[in-house]
Amino acid sequence: MKKIHSFALVAVAALALTACGGGGGDDAPSANPGTGTGTGTGTGSGGVAGTPTAPVTATFTGHHYLQNLGSSGTTANFRDIGVGAEGTLTYGAQGKVVSMTPQADGSIVYGAPITASVAVGDNLLADNLPAIAMLCQAAASGDGTKGAKSTDVLVKAQAIRITDAKALANQVFSIAREDCAVTAGVSLRFDASGNATVADGSGTTNFTAAAVSNALVGNAPLESGAEDGFNGFVSLYAYSYSKPDGSTVYAVVDHGGTALTNLSKGYGYVLLWSQQ
Repeated sequence: MKKIHSFALVAVAALALTACGGGGGDDAPSANPGTGTGTGTGTGSGGVAGTPTAPVTATFTGHHYLQNLGSSGTTANFRDIGVGAEGTLTYGAQGKVVSMTPQADGSIVYGAPITASVAVGDNLLADNLPAIAMLCQAAASGDGTKGAKSTDVLVKAQAIRITDAKALANQVFSIAREDCAVTAGVSLRFDASGNATVADGSGTTNFTAAAVSNALVGNAPLESGAEDGFNGFVSLYAYSYSKPDGSTVYAVVDHGGTALTNLSKGYGYVLLWSQQ
């Protein structure tokens, strides 16, 4: 298996992430597209704001692992009926519809083809939905993820998009998630000027604020260095959102692949750096 150094502004320090192939198109077809009735496991982080008494529709921005690098993403819509009640999620370029049932612990149980998920944070809206959702499924045969490839990261529309590294000054991201699991022993830190440092067990790698800003804008995904014969590109999408106590937290969606477009013909991944 080839490795992608995630957050690879040139090549991120040894956060060994497995790049996995997929099917065709910007939104890769799953083995079971459409409305699902299965039960995908989920984990929650941050809790929920409350239980609505009537259906609530919430809009998210979706980042898919095979979409073109630097693209603005797609629109996803959750229809939330309440904790323990089955609503729906419509997401992806093809508008897939799956069932989704919010749980009391802040997680969400999804229908097929979603096999696992992570719910991160909440942003004070009167619904049972997280600020960010990671969706995982069996994306392709031989992808090495045992049926839990992170294919989509969905960010609530009320989150604020950040395109300047200086707006991330002094922020620390101690949690990296890919394939609906936490990668231990890694961190992403920004200094007072927006310069970034990625650390893992093998050491640290530094990146200038200018390089980070270029990656955040999305119009020029940066080329990673070669490792194990792999060459790739990375786009970053940074957001801030509010916790129930009113404080602001940040997250960075890290999207990479072997090419800028037509990632269905190669490899792609999406992961999440977060503070929750």
